[in-house]
Amino acid sequence: MTSLRGLILFIYISLFCFQLHAEMRAAETELRVDIKSPLLKTEAELSQVSFMRSNSAYFGSEENAQSLTTIGMGVSSNSERVYVDGHWFYVPQEEFHYFNVPELSFKMQDADSVTWIGRHIHNWSEADEFWAAGIWQPRFMWDYLTPQQNGLTGVHYSSATSESSQIHLFVSSLFVPDMSPRFRQIDGKIVAKNPWIRTPPPMANLFNEDTPIAVGVEMPTARDVLLRPSVAVQYQKKWNENLNSQVAYAYKPVNNLRMSYEYYLQTKDSTSEAIITAYPTFPYEQVATLESTVTRGGVASTLSVTHQSPVKESVPQKNISQNMPEVTTGSLTVQKQLDAQSELGGRAYFGVIKVWTPTTQDIGENVPEKSLFMLRPQFYLAYRAGVERPVYTRKGRPILARLEGTYDSDQEAAIFTTAIDYNILKNLNVNFAMSFLGATSDKETEYENGMIRTFRANDNLSLGMNYVF
Repeated sequence: MTSLRGLILFIYISLFCFQLHAEMRAAETELRVDIKSPLLKTEAELSQVSFMRSNSAYFGSEENAQSLTTIGMGVSSNSERVYVDGHWFYVPQEEFHYFNVPELSFKMQDADSVTWIGRHIHNWSEADEFWAAGIWQPRFMWDYLTPQQNGLTGVHYSSATSESSQIHLFVSSLFVPDMSPRFRQIDGKIVAKNPWIRTPPPMANLFNEDTPIAVGVEMPTARDVLLRPSVAVQYQKKWNENLNSQVAYAYKPVNNLRMSYEYYLQTKDSTSEAIITAYPTFPYEQVATLESTVTRGGVASTLSVTHQSPVKESVPQKNISQNMPEVTTGSLTVQKQLDAQSELGGRAYFGVIKVWTPTTQDIGENVPEKSLFMLRPQFYLAYRAGVERPVYTRKGRPILARLEGTYDSDQEAAIFTTAIDYNILKNLNVNFAMSFLGATSDKETEYENGMIRTFRANDNLSLGMNYVF
């Protein structure tokens, strides 16, 4: 028990000591300062995201900020035994601090095996990483267009079972879920400045009358969230120089929360008000993945199938809960390195993903015909293509460009992102980036509560610079 408390304390301290990730987001302006250290690299960051809304009254809340600024710090390790990638940042518009620790682990290695203790990122599924689906590992979701994959927290063990195969085991009594934008509860309202969070409307039509809504969230205790055991195993086999396969299984809590709520109508002085209390939970699920990768001529093609089977949990009859049916996800990804001889050679990539799961009604008493919750998968039948590479070299320094487009034919919606990054001087970098989301059809679809359609007002633009000391 003492060691468990010590590990929990260690993780809490780490969450408050490490900071925001070092990658350039597609819609941010960044200013960085690198502080060199023999073991740790420390960064200071300043970023700006500007949102371009053509119709905020229709698409989103007027209370959302039109721009978000982040001020933060980050550390990463240069040690071969201690892996650290931790971040903190503050958002003045939200008045919130965010902590993100993708990696914080200690590595022990012998001739045939490796053990990691702590929070460690492992490639459980190529498809899960390509689509940032968050099936296997939790994500940092402050910006839904640039989710950052985090590791699972516990004990990881990898060992070679033969010259061409290995096994990876994971066991833990701790669980850290997806981290999303934060909100406040003020006078019966859920208030959020971040446009990437969906808040309840202030009014609802009940019995053909516009009725005010008072909403509260009953958050689970830290103990109920963190102290949740999980186990996972992965077997990898290299058949020959061109073919690799892997199979993986896990029993763990779902990374993205399930929402339930109860409500009643309160009448006072001939005035009615709907009182709603929301309850986030993290039910368990079984996850199984089968993947094969073929590599030829610098082109890696991965075919993947993943099945999720949530454990059925009883829901109080008075509650309305998001339904969680079984989900099967199929994916094909193709990636090609454009210049394997250069670190800046870039890559071209293409992927298609198909999710088989019904868009079912919520469960409970008096449920509406359409679900009140955002759909759990981000994509249903989606295609993605992109390229990132140097496009021009000036004074020996390349201009790096990235173009990426994603179209979901089920949601009838698309995302387009482009970014340019250039070091004007050795330590001075400038960048321009923009992201556009939109529906390709005005008609309402079965997937109206999908991620792209829900956040289709969140087009954003950035122009900035980056100076490294």
